[in-house]
Amino acid sequence: MKSCVLISFLLISISLFSQKSTYGTVEQVIDGDTYKIYASYKKIEASYKVRIVNVDAPERYFVAKRRPAQEFADSIYKVVENKLLGKEVFLTYYGKDNYGRLLAFISLNGERIDRWMLVNGLAWATNEYHPKKGYKETVRLMNEAKRKKIGLWSGKEVVEPRKWRAK
Repeated sequence: MKSCVLISFLLISISLFSQKSTYGTVEQVIDGDTYKIYASYKKIEASYKVRIVNVDAPERYFVAKRRPAQEFADSIYKVVENKLLGKEVFLTYYGKDNYGRLLAFISLNGERIDRWMLVNGLAWATNEYHPKKGYKETVRLMNEAKRKKIGLWSGKEVVEPRKWRAK
């Protein structure tokens, strides 16, 4: 009897805590790196704010300091919105940040969105939100876009979002 109870407890625990990935639908693009996605997280289906990891895109607005959009923010927002809005995506998540957003890798049809953004010069590589997963690769992709002068790197120097937020 004790072994049956223990096995049942273990199976329930594994099912509750092993869910690290799920599918969801992008309901809203908030800015280049934050989306509202209807998905199942810890077995609860709802709309979640999701912060994509490994990239930092220009800010559309900064509520805390009542600042208008950062340069390139609106154009990057439109490109990302055209790619993701209404689409089913695959999320691999790692927890939450200090704003309560889910931190996740997001893929569309097998393509990782963080990598797509870097290759197209739509974001900076960052290890701020998930320092151990593929940071060297994201830096390499960003540097390749810089070398090719793609997107953010096509003209004058732009301010990194973390520096812009700190002003």
